[in-house]
This record gives sequence, C-alpha cells and structure tokens, in this order.
Amino acid sequence: MRPVGIVTPRTPPSGAPYLIASVLLWAVSNVLPALRLIEEPIIPAYQTMMGWELLTLGWMGPLAGHFSWYANPLMAIALICTLARWRRAAQVFATLAALLALSSLSLIVMGLPKNEGGVGHLGFSAFLPGYFAWALAQVSGWIGAVRGLPPKAPPVV
Repeated sequence: MRPVGIVTPRTPPSGAPYLIASVLLWAVSNVLPALRLIEEPIIPAYQTMMGWELLTLGWMGPLAGHFSWYANPLMAIALICTLARWRRAAQVFATLAALLALSSLSLIVMGLPKNEGGVGHLGFSAFLPGYFAWALAQVSGWIGAVRGLPPKAPPVV
C-alpha cells in the first residue's frame, strides 16, 4: 500500500502494439485478394487482384490518377521515425500515409484503364479482405506513430 498524497509517475501509453499490428496486417494484406474489377465494354468479366499485385504495380498509379500506393513508403518512413523516437516526424509521415490511403476510395468512381491505349476500362466491383487488412495496417500505423514509443531508459552507471 502506498502512502496517501504520493503521486507515482505513469508511463505514457506505448504505440508498440499498434506498430507490430500494422506490420503484420500489411504482410497479410499482400497474400490476400484485395480488389475485384470488372471489364465493362462487352461481356462483364471479373478480374481479382491480389495484394502483392497491387504492391508491385501500384507505383504506376499516378498514370491513372491514383496515388494510394505511396502510402506504403510513407508508412515505412513513419515506422522508422517512430523506432528512432522522432515523434513529430513519425506523426507527419503517418498522417500523410493515412490521407493517401484514403485516396484509394477514388477507385470506386474512377476505375482503372485496361491498357495503355485507354481502349478498355476496368470498373470497380468490390474491395476484398486484402484491401481491408491494408487499410487497417495504415490506421494501426497511424495510431502507433501518434502514441510513439516510451522514452529510452537512461544508462545505468
């Protein structure tokens, strides 16, 4: 029992569990189906894209007006900044990553070009589990960066 009137310092909440969850969710999102598209011109045909396909092809997204892939490197930078305990930089990069991740919702309206000539069009059909795992990884990474890691313990002399 502690004496009345003595306040013990509390350790600030740690973002470590959220950062671990973010990395795990991101890894899982790469092996799950993430997106279903539909070819619209003549006969409807569905095309399912796995998370790893979106990861390898997403850097070309700006050619079609989609920038959400760039949330991945920004979240990686936020994770590195958090581990280095650069809290403000981690929060900035994680917030930018989360905002870019939100831009993936533009797929619902814009779709994707089928080829470089713009002849065909792939319309949005559905987000699949890989997308939701990726989106949760972004949210979890943001929470982890905002909470940060506890300060390092001073060296014992």
